[in-house]
Amino acid sequence: MSTVLQVPADALQEVESPYPQPELGFLVHEPRKTNNLTLIDGKTFLSTTVSGDIMPPGAPDVGFFHDDTRFLSRLELKVAGSRTVVLSSSEEKTFASKIELTTGSLSQINSFDLPENTVHIRRQQLLASGLLYDSITFSNFNLSDAELVIEIAFEADFVDVFQVRGCGRQRSGHYYKPIVQDDCLLFFYKGLDNVVRETVVRFQTPPDQIENNVARWHWKIPATQFRELLNTVSCRVSGEIARPVPKSVVQGFRERREAFRHWEEDSTSFESSNGIFDEAMRTCIADFHALQIPNGNEHIVAAGIPWFATMFGRDSLIAGYQALLLNPRLAAETLRVLGRFQGKEFNDWLDEEPGKIPHEYRSGEMTRSGEMPFGPYYGTVDATPLFLVLLSETFNWTGDEQLVKELLPNAHAALKWIESYGDLDRDGLVEYKKRSPKGLTNQGWKDSWDANMHRDGSVADPPIALVEVQGYCYEAQYRMAQLLRHFGETEYADKVRGRATELAKKIEESFWMQSESFYAMGLDAKKRQLQVISSNAGHLLFTRAINRERAKLVVQRFMRDDME
Repeated sequence: MSTVLQVPADALQEVESPYPQPELGFLVHEPRKTNNLTLIDGKTFLSTTVSGDIMPPGAPDVGFFHDDTRFLSRLELKVAGSRTVVLSSSEEKTFASKIELTTGSLSQINSFDLPENTVHIRRQQLLASGLLYDSITFSNFNLSDAELVIEIAFEADFVDVFQVRGCGRQRSGHYYKPIVQDDCLLFFYKGLDNVVRETVVRFQTPPDQIENNVARWHWKIPATQFRELLNTVSCRVSGEIARPVPKSVVQGFRERREAFRHWEEDSTSFESSNGIFDEAMRTCIADFHALQIPNGNEHIVAAGIPWFATMFGRDSLIAGYQALLLNPRLAAETLRVLGRFQGKEFNDWLDEEPGKIPHEYRSGEMTRSGEMPFGPYYGTVDATPLFLVLLSETFNWTGDEQLVKELLPNAHAALKWIESYGDLDRDGLVEYKKRSPKGLTNQGWKDSWDANMHRDGSVADPPIALVEVQGYCYEAQYRMAQLLRHFGETEYADKVRGRATELAKKIEESFWMQSESFYAMGLDAKKRQLQVISSNAGHLLFTRAINRERAKLVVQRFMRDDME
């Protein structure tokens, strides 16, 4: 068993799993009274309480994660045996947090006890190059020395993000007893995927004692003086190339701020007469910067922080579309990344088909070991037409012919999927039905198991044809006909345009509910309408699939009180 730090194999002592399995995925804790602090750096993210702690240990909404694995499940600061008191906390553009803390009264051995609120603690946490910096500065505002016993507890449960989100698991890999090595505390885990994962806690100031994963310092801070405690946490995965890390926390801050400055300069700037609007736009721009995750030489927009900090076909495509005004590079790189993962074969486990754009990509232990089909998973019915819509709209904004020529083979494959593999019963509509035993039952944007039902509450049987998906497919074919014609494929363009026209007719014939003056949510396996008034039909307004008169009726229905 090799490790990044080259710890001798005979120094590793295997232990029983110290964490509940598989119940961990179902732990329920009291809801937070305040929001967590969340920082992100690519596929590495940190979610803490407002004090900067990861508590309670193993709670599903906190942790230090990398590559779909939780590398730190406990981070708890105590002073004189007690938790600190939070005064305030804030985030800087999702890569750093600043937390102001204090203590209660502190017992002293060689002097009078210190009153509460006289020792100030400033905690700054930063994510840079996948490294977590935890800087804690203690300021003594007393006129006498402050004797402090500082404790920080660490745990690393190495659970997969699917477990954190609620997926139970019957067995796990091999845990090893943590090792104290020089100025480090090391945690090791070898998963069922045969990958070794390590958490490396490095102390700039070595602790006076480390016992049961608790580092302890005995400090005396002179009157009116301060002292900093800096620790770092890094994640190591066997076979993964380590990223260059900043030499200091100051350099880390500088690099993250410089990267954001480059993003701002490369993007559209917005200014209005409304300060609140301008601040909202600045937040949006910062969020789009934070949500970018690397894939090769490109970046793709992640679906969300924290649990969806990965590639999602539908979400990444829609985000790229909506950000074209801000920065079209996001759309272009999203298209390239998804094009690389486009389906090549029939694979029931992955719900893969040739030409299909993937739904989600995961790389944690449960995916690598074959327990979950997400590396990548193709169970989405709408990502493929949305890929074509984004390709067309990106060309409209940029005129980038080289990008389109590069992705035309992907576009042809996506069109073929709509025409053939996506139409399960050859009726001209695109349907879905999962083949993977671990796949998604519903594969539209509402993907809970009971998302699609009839008016009486009975769940619809697949294959299901969703109304918004037909609109996406119409829009994709309509746009691609124009694009193909521009690039000289006139004959094929005419065929694609003809299919779009036929699909528009089928939408009206199959989905329009005359009694409701509205479109049904979908059709079930027997082609019965799901006669439910839902927001799905609103997606048709994004497309050119319906005429102006019926579009007005859809809008009017949305404005009624029962749709609030």
